[in-house]
Amino acid sequence: MKKRKRRFGSKHLIFALMLLVIANAVMGLVLLYQSKTAMQTQIERRMLDISNTASKMLDGDSLKNLTKDDKEIFHRNQRQAP
Repeated sequence: MKKRKRRFGSKHLIFALMLLVIANAVMGLVLLYQSKTAMQTQIERRMLDISNTASKMLDGDSLKNLTKDDKEIFHRNQRQAP
């Protein structure tokens, strides 16, 4: 009789452990998906904040007067800057 109880108990233990492993894997996948989407959302919001800040610093009237030479001068100065 004792052997049967041990087998019965060990079967339950193995079943419980398998259930815990499966639950752990499912929770890991769910958390991985949630963290991935949260990270993408944060990156998109940060990029939008940066573009909104940059757009407020630009003057539309000055942009109309820019020429190709101005762009080349700007890039030349950027390469020379320390």
